[in-house]
Amino acid sequence: MPELPPDGAPDGGEISPDTPDTPIRPAPSDHTCRAEVLELERRLAEARAALALAENEREATRAELDRAQRRLDAAILLHQADAIDLAEALGHVEQALADAPPAVAVAELRERSPALFASMPGATSLPFFRSGDGVDHLREQARASGDRRILLRYLRARRGA
Repeated sequence: MPELPPDGAPDGGEISPDTPDTPIRPAPSDHTCRAEVLELERRLAEARAALALAENEREATRAELDRAQRRLDAAILLHQADAIDLAEALGHVEQALADAPPAVAVAELRERSPALFASMPGATSLPFFRSGDGVDHLREQARASGDRRILLRYLRARRGA
């Protein structure tokens, strides 16, 4: 009986475990391998281009979201600052939003254009007395004390009554 090589094939080749006479797989040719490599490189380039496009769209969307958030913050601040015409005030503030945060832009607009905002009563303004009792009471206090501040309050109340 002839002696077999260690791998079990009489001619020294590789034998398939299922059928002893057929080879496992033929070796691919260089032409087939090059075609596969070129196809894979083409698909990789397409995937990279799609990724770059998606990243650009993401950045554009993020910038648009940031602008919308700043506009919303400015609208809230304008409402809190008692803007009379919110759309007009927001139009003025939008120009400044590119350079400054919303709070600064609203404060600058309030200083620059106070007519766009409802007037706020000053800290020194006093309420008007509608009844004669308040005016009479202030008159008696001014007469009794001689204090100029109370006299001024009385005169303001009398003028408003």
